[in-house]
Order: sequence, then C-alpha cells, then structure tokens
Amino acid sequence: MNSDSHDQDLLGELIERLVQQHRNGQTVDLDRVCLDYPKLSSQVKELFSAAMMLENHKPQPVSSAQPPSAMRGEHCSLGGYDIVREIGRGGMGVVYEAIQCSLGRRVALKVISQHLTGNPNSIERFRREARFASVLHHSSIVPVFDVGEADGVCFYAMQFIAGKSLDQVIAELHLPSANFALGLTASSRQPFGVPSSTTTAFRYSSELISNSAKIALQVAEALSYAHGRGILHRDVKPANILIDSIGNAWVTDFGLARLDDSTSPQNVLAPLTETGGITGTLRYMAPERLQGRNDHRADVYGLSATIYELITGQPTFDNVDRVHLMQLMVHQDPKPPSRINPSIPRDLETILLKGLSRDVESRYQTANDMANDLRLFLLGRPILARRTSWLERSARWCTRNPLAAILLGFLALSLLALLIGWSGNIVLQRQRDDALAMSKRVAQAELDSRVWASLNAVEAHRRTLSPELTSMRRQLSAWSNAELSSELRNALRNEIAACAFRTDWYRSEESIPCAYSSVAIDPLFRQWAVTDSENRISIGAF
Repeated sequence: MNSDSHDQDLLGELIERLVQQHRNGQTVDLDRVCLDYPKLSSQVKELFSAAMMLENHKPQPVSSAQPPSAMRGEHCSLGGYDIVREIGRGGMGVVYEAIQCSLGRRVALKVISQHLTGNPNSIERFRREARFASVLHHSSIVPVFDVGEADGVCFYAMQFIAGKSLDQVIAELHLPSANFALGLTASSRQPFGVPSSTTTAFRYSSELISNSAKIALQVAEALSYAHGRGILHRDVKPANILIDSIGNAWVTDFGLARLDDSTSPQNVLAPLTETGGITGTLRYMAPERLQGRNDHRADVYGLSATIYELITGQPTFDNVDRVHLMQLMVHQDPKPPSRINPSIPRDLETILLKGLSRDVESRYQTANDMANDLRLFLLGRPILARRTSWLERSARWCTRNPLAAILLGFLALSLLALLIGWSGNIVLQRQRDDALAMSKRVAQAELDSRVWASLNAVEAHRRTLSPELTSMRRQLSAWSNAELSSELRNALRNEIAACAFRTDWYRSEESIPCAYSSVAIDPLFRQWAVTDSENRISIGAF
C-alpha cells in the first residue's frame, strides 16, 4: 500500500471518529487531532467542517403518521382538491395525485409533511419552493398551478406527469429482465430502446445512448433557463427528473433552490436566509460545495453525475460511507464511462467528464454550454469540449498537491541526474576502452613493422652471405671421404655444422632450427637431427 492510500484511509478513520464523538455528545478536540497528525491537519479541518454541515442538515425521517385531518376519511380533500392516491414521498412533503374540483383537472398535489407543520423554517422553505417553481415557465420544468394553505396545511399544485422518475428508470435498467417501457403499455414506444429480450446484465444500445443524451439536453436547457432567472436548483439528481409517457424530461422539486444573486431578475423572490449550510444529496453534489462554495456550475455537476449513472448503470463513486465518499469526491476523478462500457461514444464521455470536473474552472461554465455540446453530439457534429490531456491533468494534480509535486519533482530530477551520470560513465568507459584498444593496435603495428624490417635485413644479409657459406661447406665436405683421424673428423664435422647453423648467416625452412639444445649429424654429412628445450626431435637434410 502506498503512502497516499494509507493517508486517505487514516483520514477517513479520523473523520469518522470525530463525527461519532459529535453524535455521542462528546467534546470534539479538533486542534489536538491536527497536532497529532500535522500532515493531514488541513484536510481534517476541511472534511470535518463539511461533515458537520451535512450532519446539521440531515433530512428528517419521513413520518409514517396519519395525514392531516383534512385528508382523512374515505373521500380525502384539501383546499379544493380531491385526493386520488399517494404517488411520492420525500424529506419535505408528500405528493398525491389529485383532481382540482373547480376545473376537473388532474394535478400533482404536494403537501408539507406533518412533522414539519410546526417548524417555521420548514414552512418558509416549502413556500419558497412553490414560489421559485411558479415563476419558471419552461417546457422541461414542471409548472405550478396553485399555492395555498388549508386547515394549517401548506400545499401547492403542479402539472401531473404520467411517467416515472429517472431513479426508477435507472433501477429498472438493473433488473434481470430489461423489458420495461417507463410505465407504458406493451404497444407503446420505449424511449430508452432497451431490448425486450431477457438479460442478466445492463444492456446498452444506440437508442439508449441517444435518448439519454436527449434527456440531458432537455434538463440542461431547463437549468440554463432557471439560472438565467437567478435560481439555482442545488439538488439535481435522478429522483428530481421525471420522464413522461413519450420520453420527455421534466425537472421538479426546487425545495433546495436558492437565488444566485440577492434578488431575482423579476424582483419577486426574496433572498434565502440560509447561509453556510450544505444541502442536497451528497452523491450528486459538486466537490466545491463541501467547502461552502456554490454557484450554477454545481447544477452542471449534478446533471452530469445523473446522466453518468443513467448510461453506465453505476454512480460516479460507489461508496455508501459518507466520509469516504467525501474523500473520493474531493481527491479522485470518476472512472471514465468507456471503462464501464466501451460502446459509449467518445464525445458523450468527453461531455460528461467535463461536466464532472473537480476543477470548477475546467467544468462547463454554464448549463447552456453543456446543452450546446449535447446538441452537437445528437446532430453528429464535432463538440466544442476537448478531452483533458495527461499534461493538463498532471498540472491540476500539482496545483492540488504542491508538496507531493515538489517531492516527486525532486525525485524525478534526482533520477534524471543519476541516469545522465550513469550514461556519461558508460560513454567515458567506452571511450577509454576504445583508446586503450587503439594504443594496443598502434603498438602492435609498430612492433610488427620493426620485426619485419629486421627480418628483411637479415634476409638481405643472408642472401649476400649464402653463396660463400655454401662454397665453404662444399669445400669442407670434400674432405669427409678422406681417411682422417677421429679427432680431425670431429673438427671437420663441427665446422661444417657451424657453416650450416649460423642464424645470422643463413635462414631457410630447410635449415636446422635456430633454437636447439643438442645437434647430431650423420658421418656422411647428409642429414642432421636436433632437440629443443622440450625434448622434441627435428630431422632434416643438407
């Protein structure tokens, strides 16, 4: 395990321990932890602050108590609306299918949860949600028809969307049988193009990809419209996107919305009183929101995370632990969708990864910018976004981790210096070896030249003396047949041998070798025999 992963594990354990101490009512000594772990002090403070804000803004458990008294009985009604059935439930309220009595119109009626009716802040937040939604008139935003209060219960009526929420769609895509039609009849069109055959895994098709991109485009245009009127959604996720019977997307639930400026362009909405809080669903939350920073680009991140989950079947970070999930959001990039499914188009992957960039400045700066690229993708034209190169990713990593970057840079320079030194030594050693070999060759050539010169001189001298020696040897040999005393015969034989074996006088392949330890000559002076220092015998003829 490397040091980075060990530090991340240790950081997660520290934050979990501090959060648990807070939950148990114990005193949290953050300064002591920072002193004990100085290397992680800044990250501990940052993540603990974010964790505390999340703890303070946890959604209250949905009440299972009976509905308000005005909605009890066989025929429930509230403020001129007849309740048909419950169709959804969330942290702020319950959504019913209802009939507006005055117009006979089917609507979706959202009623504040009973456990929040006595909380002024919750009531104001519920009313603010209705006011925000009521001023947004867009084809992909669920419109609000009416806002009211009856018997102390706040409610507002919206257009009823016959279909499913996107989180239901994603869940059904994981079923063993992928044959679903978003609640449609068997003969209806299947907007996601999921094959009707039974599968054991998530199935992809070109129609699924294109319809996912169309949904992303519709939501991006809706968010761009809301941002243009100063409203941030702040909780873009699959559960807050509805898919109707023909596959169109509708953005709903502005319960966490706030104004981007102090007042809206229409000057009809009051600014939020909430400050410093982190609200929303952590899995789809932009990393900068953990630091208390939030603008329209956070909604772009939420949309990108939603579509990422739709086309891959997996969330951006699959970790149920809140602390570890925050660490992943801050320090890691999501896995590229093509690694999950190689058939996902490169351009769509580029759009999603740009929308999911941890660096706010590298993300799409507006939802409209993202919508433009999605539109180009659907038209089959080149998109404007470009994939982040490894050099850019490295530069961003160095910016986020300056100390580690300095250490890695020093290590890289040290390795480079060692490599250069090692290479230089090899070159110098090779040059020295070449020079030594060259000097040996020169010395050998000089020696060979001197030896050949000496041999040539000896050869020339031998040729000048050879006739005289031959004449002397013949003259002496003429006496060999005479009757001579033994002493004289030995002297004559030695002299003939001397004439034949003087190396400075005679050298030829037929002569007696120069180096010998003993010599013998036959009495008739026709043959000779010599032995060398190793007792080898050589025989020759005169």
